[in-house]
Amino acid sequence: MSEDTKITKGSDNVYKDLGFKNPEEMRDKAAIAFAICQNIKKLTGVTPWTLDKITRGNFTKHSIRKLNEILQKFKKANGDE
Repeated sequence: MSEDTKITKGSDNVYKDLGFKNPEEMRDKAAIAFAICQNIKKLTGVTPWTLDKITRGNFTKHSIRKLNEILQKFKKANGDE
């Protein structure tokens, strides 16, 4: 590190530190979004980012079998088996 580098300790809310409007709400929304992502992965075995790609039509890397496995996990979770 350069001698000119200044490190400032932030608060427990990065949104406040960055000057966002309503930083507490942003922090809470981020925590909820993170929990949603964790549950999607736990439920389907794939990341939310992978599901985002699939739903946008970028599914060439996934077999029909894998896509059906994901679908069945969603159906089971919704009681639609």
